[in-house]
Amino acid sequence: MSKLLIRTTAVLVLTLFCSQAEDWPTYRHDAARSGYTEDKLADQLHLQWSFRMTHKPVAAWPRSKRMTFDRAPQTIIADGRVYLGSSVDGKLHALDAKTGRQLWSFPTRAPIRFAPTYFDGRIYATSDDGFLYCLDAVSGAEMWKKRGGPGDEMILGNARMVSRWPGRGGAVVFDETLYFAAGIWPTDGVSLYALDPATGKTRWLNDTAGSIYLGQPHGGAYANSGVAAQGYLAANEEQLFMPTGRGVPAAFKRNGGEFEYLHLQANTKIGGSAVTLCRNVFLNNGVVFDQATGKSQGKLGAGPVVSTPDGLVVARSDRLDGYTWDNEEQKARPGLIIKVRGLDQNFSIKGPYTTETIVAADKIITGAKDRVRIRERGDGSDVWSAKVDGTVYGLAVADSHLFASTREGVVYCFGPQKVAAESVNESAPQSLPRSANLAKAAVKILERSGIKAGYALDISCGDGQLIEELVRQSDLFVYGVDDDLENVRRARQRLEAVGFYGSRAMVLHAKSTDTKLPIYFANLIVSSASLNEPLSESEKQEAVRMLRPYGGVFVHGAIANPTVFKRGRLPGAGQWTHQYANAANTVNSADELVKGPLGMLWFRDLQQNMTQRHGRGPAPLFHNGVLFSEGLDGIIAVDAYNGRKLWEYRIPGILKSFHGDHLMGTSGTGSNYCVSDDSVYVRVKDECLRLDARTGKLLGRFKAPLPKNGSKTVWGYLACENGILFGSLSDTEHVVTYRFRPGGDMKDQLTESKTLFAMDAKTGELKWRYDANHSLRHNGISIGDGWVILIDRALAPFDLKKDGKADPDAHPTGELVALDAESGKEVWRKKEDIFGTLSAISVEHGAVMMSYQPTRFRLASEIGGRIAVFNLSDGGLLWQTTSKYDSRPVVNDRTIYAQGGAWDLLTGETRPFNFKRSYGCGVLAGSKNMFVFRSATLGYFDLERNEKTEDFGGIRPGCWINVIPAGGLVFAPDASAGCTCSYLNQSWIALQPDGIRPPSLKPAGASSPSAVEVTLTADNPDRETIHYTLDGSAPTRTSPRVTGPIQIASTAKLRARSFSGDRPSNVAEAEFTIDPELVSLDPKHWEVVDAEGAQPPSDWSIEGGIIRQASNVMLGGKRVMENNASVERRGSIYLFRGARTPRNGTISFEINSRDDDGVGFVFNHTGPDSYFLWNMHQQRPFRALTQKTGTEYRVLDQVKRGFTRRQWYAVQLQFEDGNVTVSVDGNRELKGSMELNENGRFGFYSWGNSGVDFRNVRFRETAKR
Repeated sequence: MSKLLIRTTAVLVLTLFCSQAEDWPTYRHDAARSGYTEDKLADQLHLQWSFRMTHKPVAAWPRSKRMTFDRAPQTIIADGRVYLGSSVDGKLHALDAKTGRQLWSFPTRAPIRFAPTYFDGRIYATSDDGFLYCLDAVSGAEMWKKRGGPGDEMILGNARMVSRWPGRGGAVVFDETLYFAAGIWPTDGVSLYALDPATGKTRWLNDTAGSIYLGQPHGGAYANSGVAAQGYLAANEEQLFMPTGRGVPAAFKRNGGEFEYLHLQANTKIGGSAVTLCRNVFLNNGVVFDQATGKSQGKLGAGPVVSTPDGLVVARSDRLDGYTWDNEEQKARPGLIIKVRGLDQNFSIKGPYTTETIVAADKIITGAKDRVRIRERGDGSDVWSAKVDGTVYGLAVADSHLFASTREGVVYCFGPQKVAAESVNESAPQSLPRSANLAKAAVKILERSGIKAGYALDISCGDGQLIEELVRQSDLFVYGVDDDLENVRRARQRLEAVGFYGSRAMVLHAKSTDTKLPIYFANLIVSSASLNEPLSESEKQEAVRMLRPYGGVFVHGAIANPTVFKRGRLPGAGQWTHQYANAANTVNSADELVKGPLGMLWFRDLQQNMTQRHGRGPAPLFHNGVLFSEGLDGIIAVDAYNGRKLWEYRIPGILKSFHGDHLMGTSGTGSNYCVSDDSVYVRVKDECLRLDARTGKLLGRFKAPLPKNGSKTVWGYLACENGILFGSLSDTEHVVTYRFRPGGDMKDQLTESKTLFAMDAKTGELKWRYDANHSLRHNGISIGDGWVILIDRALAPFDLKKDGKADPDAHPTGELVALDAESGKEVWRKKEDIFGTLSAISVEHGAVMMSYQPTRFRLASEIGGRIAVFNLSDGGLLWQTTSKYDSRPVVNDRTIYAQGGAWDLLTGETRPFNFKRSYGCGVLAGSKNMFVFRSATLGYFDLERNEKTEDFGGIRPGCWINVIPAGGLVFAPDASAGCTCSYLNQSWIALQPDGIRPPSLKPAGASSPSAVEVTLTADNPDRETIHYTLDGSAPTRTSPRVTGPIQIASTAKLRARSFSGDRPSNVAEAEFTIDPELVSLDPKHWEVVDAEGAQPPSDWSIEGGIIRQASNVMLGGKRVMENNASVERRGSIYLFRGARTPRNGTISFEINSRDDDGVGFVFNHTGPDSYFLWNMHQQRPFRALTQKTGTEYRVLDQVKRGFTRRQWYAVQLQFEDGNVTVSVDGNRELKGSMELNENGRFGFYSWGNSGVDFRNVRFRETAKR
């Protein structure tokens, strides 16, 4: 048998098996989630009873292999009772363990997705309604409940009404403390609680770890996006482990709740919601991690794992493996022997896929599809098996009985005694007396509203009879609210009796004037109470708040003459009907409602198979309340305000050619579909399909006209504007190469056309055609307000090669052409210096922009660096500029924005645009007040503030445009296809303008020799208060309140947050180091010196106590890329104007580089040819002390060691009578001698490095010069 070595020391934290042997009091038996019990099972078991729930479980993430926590109702067993929850009706059930008969049930307001926990006569259950409930284990009576999030707001999550902070951190009890967590979207807030199990009183709370600045699951990707809670918490003596959904678990200190680690970036493709503690490691999705550090120690293979006192049992995809622990001594270095934990494999058995595994003393129990099985633990041999209904995802052993639960919602109990097994059903639908009047009322409501599907709401629903009738006569899912608890109880009871509760209807206790339900969600709103008594104005206002724009209907009043209000378009909402928002290519919806901060409105997996994210598939589209998305095999339409799928039109393989890692797709081809007022148009080969936008039914097929030369017909460009359908005939011979890796079918990703044509959008009748003199790049076609703009330019032959280089001679300038959209007649043509590859029209300002699309993975012809704007009416040049930018430009009213700058549309004057982002391919998608884009996670930039990129974390946007601001919201269909990176959620989402921004801090950190005054400003001062701490603790409402600037006179960590009502913002924090030896970081005391000829210019700045250089400034040469410290590399230095290099004394600082090229410290600098330099490189790698004297550049000392990116290093230079010693992190590394110049200055150095920070610069002179 083989041995697996786990790199851990022999110091162990043992898994605790602390419960009674006869009970199974929590998920997988104990706080370690070991899956092991000492309770024994007989060799032969017999069915005792089965319990079938009314509704089969409905998983939150049905396609996820990493999050299977709610595939079946997980059971716990304590004191002769079985407890389980329902993911459909949100009820917690207690069964008699001997008979399976129900003893009691308790309703929550949303699905229960996790097993409860038992402790000291109490049951603790988390619900998606955001609460942890404490119930009496015998009676089911509520003893207390604890809200996990900061408020009661609800949203639609996984197609159900849930708390904005659902309780998905499964509860655990350890050392008489109860722990649970709520919140799955980091930016909205995640709360981890430690509670007194008896009273529910908070012992500690960590509600700040969701917003920490953290490395995301891509190298170089960082964002304010921390933990999320999806999975069962696990605990040991020192630590608490929080599964984060698709990512690896996070660790916290158990006794105080302090965040310890979450290593997403180090575990890019690893993670899942299951965690098992074992000795001093934990196991997650087949990987072994050290508990103390969170670092990976080895792999076991994915599958259920059981931790036993002496080993492990691992159920892999195709076999079952058993291991025992063994110590093994290994030599770490001469003279040091360490003990390594080894796993000796004692059996390996091939078998069917195992969905769950536990161990009971000497027996291994496995679950699989339709079967549960027992094996001997010693050798894995078969002992017993039984057939069950459905795939087994839950197993438990208690009192010598085996309990198995399946995906069909059936719980089985097997025991040693032969008995007449009882089949128990939770309930069967009953036939109750119905009200004829309410049945007629429902018919009339449905007829008058025209709404028969979607979400409905009954305000003041009474006993639920109107809800029942609406359900019977429609396909609606109906929510009822009532502020009378007795009415809520009666309505639930009735809907349960008729079999609708949970699956078709839910009833919530809420005020009719303040329901806490989300905006815009309801397709239909009614009121049972209003049939007899008019609603108040405040009730009507609340109803309209929740009513869906673009057609939601509110029916209220006496049924004989009801008031029917149909909500129209949302004033200020924008549309996104084409790939780049509109046919004019502005990449701007002009939506006036979308503003920051952003918060969740709805999320769900719509189970559409998407093209690979590197395939750069078509953008989602939005029109009049409907969100359209194209996947691999067709188009779906989704209600944009509640996430309900409206229709699907299948076109098998429609995006097959895009499905790969080429990174071309729509960035070159343009989209193959667009939307008009009533139709969806999608091109397929040589034709265009017209679909009914409301129903998805096929209305017509329009053939493209034939090419003049009789070549193959392939429809290329596509747009629809003012009743005219525009298309083009693709050039099938000009096939550009992939930009990243081979993939997809480039022959179907055509970027240029020979002919543009126009058709009647309803009949397909050809109106006109334009045959190019040269070629028409699809990105160069823009249409708006009766104008068609083309760039008619020769092909770029070098685009056909992966390593092609731009050649102006091979790609001459072209012609800018304006046509009348109705007739196709030429209006004007410009031939002088038409350099661009992209056009866009500003209809409002009568202007045409011409530019490049110089994005990541661009075609060679997209050289960038220029923008020009012309008069739309006559083609006259308004202005042009030469400027570096790195994205597709966006036209926003009178401003052109791009990553790299902003310009007045009509004058070309530069405008302030403080835009920067983290890692992320793709381009900006705009609205009036905001851009959305990928920046590690989902980033957005508020144009009104013009300050910095903000994050909505926990999700991965796509590689081109898949996030759009439109309809008053921000939409992001799932775009992670083909990506295994461990972003915490994989979902469609809609974000609303909602939330509280952290306060701004000015300065946002400082290193100063004297006290610093800090101004803290709330985003909305009239509605928010600011509270702060200086000791690094999380601010609460009881922390000091900000009433004016605060003085920081000693080193401190300032943390502050704004509060509005009960809701806090995320935390703003800054480090302040106060020390008389610190060098002033006032910019006036520093001077930039770039090497002559170095490009691009350096970008030095000082902010928040940090000196930062953010440009790739460098002077090249033949040898600069060599791994040789003796090669001079000139870049930029930032010289201090104050003190000079000391003869005796120290200069110290901290350095952190995000890039891997040269950084360092220059001293005794008197000019470009006279200085000393300490520098380090990671790409080479080396650290060196060098001297420049005239033309000579020599190495004084060096070590062959680079640095770790994004890690702070403490550097100290010790000067003593002409000698210098360099220490890094307290270790002496380099030394040399020098002749001190009285005027020798010091400063920082950067070469080829686009991201380096320096801080805490200290100067101490110990003797006079």
